[in-house]
Formats: sequence, structure tokens, C-alpha cells
Amino acid sequence: MLNKLLTSYINNIAKRHSLLYPPTILTFAGQYHTIVTECCAAEDPETCFGTKFTEILKNILYMESLQKHICHIIDDFPPRVFSAIKLSKLAQRYPGLCFEVAHKLTVESVNSVKDCCQGNVVECMVERLELNEHICSNQERISPNLKVCCEKPLLERTPCMYGLPKDPIPEDLPKEINEFIDEHACKHFADKKDDFLAKYLSNISSIYLSIYLSIYLSIYVSNLSTDTYRCGI
Repeated sequence: MLNKLLTSYINNIAKRHSLLYPPTILTFAGQYHTIVTECCAAEDPETCFGTKFTEILKNILYMESLQKHICHIIDDFPPRVFSAIKLSKLAQRYPGLCFEVAHKLTVESVNSVKDCCQGNVVECMVERLELNEHICSNQERISPNLKVCCEKPLLERTPCMYGLPKDPIPEDLPKEINEFIDEHACKHFADKKDDFLAKYLSNISSIYLSIYLSIYLSIYVSNLSTDTYRCGI
């Protein structure tokens, strides 16, 4: 009976909220399973269902709006824009994260989101799960706070990670950005322009957590054109 109920719930969520990524729908299905189990054993099931479903519906609408916004960014702007957004937000959330791991996670995240937005269901599912596994397998290099989330069942990990507070800035995190303005900067920029600017964006995002994302993107775009001009590229 419960399996039929879950199947019906997934079907309804998918039809009513067609912009939700498939992994997100399955996550809400898992939450629904928990609600049914808890509320059917409660003294007042009707009140229990009403309270808990109000919260889950709010989360569904929020995620649908967020994922719709993300897909619009991917459709309407050059690929480097969304990559810059993901990298900056990742660096702000985990300021102690080294650039190599941050860059790899960004690439994997962007690729998975592209497939989700294009309706490639299987690729979307597989890549999101692989990203989840990659985060948990590197949790010691990313954040000690991830341990509690990575111990949860697979579909519960991502909501748990979103709910974690941002890590504080490590005391030993360098505040200088000399490598981006010294005599070797133009050579690094010429050799690997995108990687050089991505590392710059990651560094300033880690150091200055209170600055709005739009300002980071303005700095990123400004440096893209300015460095091209100054380095004669």
C-alpha cells in the first residue's frame, strides 16, 4: 500500500512541478515517506499531516523556483557565468577548500545541472549521485561539517548539506593576492586564462565572505577584459 502511495506521490509531484530535477523529486518522495510513517502513528494524524505538508510544500516551491532560475542562467548566458557563480558560492561556503578540489566540484556540478535542465533524466541522476559521492569521499579536504550529512542515506545528503552553516574563514588562510598582480601574472593569464581567473575568483570569494555575489561577478568580468588589455592578449 505504501509503495503505491509513494508512486502516486512521485507522479503528482513530477506533473505539478515539471521543472524540478529528478533527484530533487526523489528526495521529496523520501521526505514524504518519513512524514507518512510519523503522522500515521501520531495522536492527531490530520494536524500532523497539515503541519508537515505545509513545510514540505514550501520547500518544493522554493526548489522549483531556484532550479528554474538556474536553468534560465544556463540558457541565457555564456557557460563561464554559471561556472563562476558555482565556484564563488562554493568558495564562500567552504573558504578553506583548495582551488583544485573547488574547481573539480564546480565542473562536475555545472555538467550535472546542464543535463538536468536539458531533460536528460538518466545523465542528471547519475551525475548528481556521482557529485554527491565525490563530495563525501573528499569531505576531509572540504569541510569537517560534512561528516554528519555523508552518514545519511544517499537521498538525504544534499538537503542536509544545504542546511549546514558556512564554514568560518581559517585563521591561516592567506589574505594576499600577489600572484594575480606580480610580474608572472600575464604569463599565467596567457597560458591558462580561464583557470587563472577562476582561481582569482575563488580566492577573493574565500577571503571576503560578506560581499554580494553580483560584486564578485562584476570583478570577475572586469578582470577578464582588463587583464586581456594589459597583457596584450
